[in-house]
Amino acid sequence: MAVLLRNCRIVPELTQKIDGISVDEKEDITADIKIENGKFVEILKSGSFKETANCDDITVIDIKGSTVLPGLFELHTHLTLDSTDYSGNLMYDVPELLVKSYEFAKEYLKQGYTTVRDCGGRGNVTRAINMGIANGTFIGPRIISCGRIITPTETGNSSFGDMYIEADGPMEFRKACREQFKLGNDFIKVMCTGAFLNDAGDPGMQIITLEELKECVVTASMKKSYVAAHCHSDAGIRCAIKAGVRTIEHGVFIEPDTVELLKNTKNCFLIPTGAIGMECLSDENQNATEDILNKSKLYEEKEKNAINYAYRSGLKMGFGSDIDMEAFKRIPGYEFVARKKFYDFENVDILKQATINSAEILGVADDYGSIETGKVADMIVVDGKPDKDIYCMQKPLKLVMKEGIIVDDF
Repeated sequence: MAVLLRNCRIVPELTQKIDGISVDEKEDITADIKIENGKFVEILKSGSFKETANCDDITVIDIKGSTVLPGLFELHTHLTLDSTDYSGNLMYDVPELLVKSYEFAKEYLKQGYTTVRDCGGRGNVTRAINMGIANGTFIGPRIISCGRIITPTETGNSSFGDMYIEADGPMEFRKACREQFKLGNDFIKVMCTGAFLNDAGDPGMQIITLEELKECVVTASMKKSYVAAHCHSDAGIRCAIKAGVRTIEHGVFIEPDTVELLKNTKNCFLIPTGAIGMECLSDENQNATEDILNKSKLYEEKEKNAINYAYRSGLKMGFGSDIDMEAFKRIPGYEFVARKKFYDFENVDILKQATINSAEILGVADDYGSIETGKVADMIVVDGKPDKDIYCMQKPLKLVMKEGIIVDDF
């Protein structure tokens, strides 16, 4: 059955050009959007569709001027982490992880994320959840998973238990990559530098060699896939760019000349994660260790300045948060808030990062990331005007649609 959404307030930067409407109009632009067989099939100026009241094969919903956005993308999460009590997380066995991770995945869909990239988990449960979602057993976002995170032997690895797999030397990294693909995962995640959240980890230190990282890229390329690199230090970021990784995760210490290098590097993108930076400093986070808190305070301004410079320079960025389920539920729209409050980004650019930019980074923009005829009908309806006030993204959504189906079983 087809669905017709009437009087949808659109964001022009995320919606195809509509006949009879000028994007220069200062008043709100509204459209009627028809969805059929899971795709957007017609997008016309409001009132352009013929009367449908007597049609049995179409459901008509009046959006009444609320804002419609494409389904959101989360490019950096860990579905098996339900709080910042990392030692507590390690106590869960695989069945418990499966239940908790599925709860997290459903919360993502509830908040409008129709595509989620899991950047490291335990027990390969995210892969199992995605299989259940894909075959209709579960309700949730589509999940892109890396399996376990591959890391050199390093201080602090035990903080996350079997979420990590240690490797030293190119051949061990090759084998570890192949193991993740053998388990059905979609891409490879590698630690290039130390981490804020690993006890005694040094985020300013590169911990991988260029040869090790290149081997991961070659192995992933053979599977028509890519590498996501955890990087904080500028040296680590440069190593990742030289090795040919696709995404730089975090990028906290990126220097201006490295920003320019990244801008001129094809198919390599930065995924800042503002929410985890805010969360580590939050008074409501009772689980941050003294080590994590000290590092976060020490580098807070450096992170803000570095990421803001990269943004102001015009660097394309994806959308990731890196926060756990407890924080994600406590502060809906956390990453939207962080990019406004922590990084000082503009509203429309934040929305683009969460939609079309992230779709382009994943190589799926032909099907997702904007509201255009022929694309998959992933869409949300927001209570307010997020292009004018990004804090609207903290409100409960009026509607979530995935693949043309309205989702209401949360």
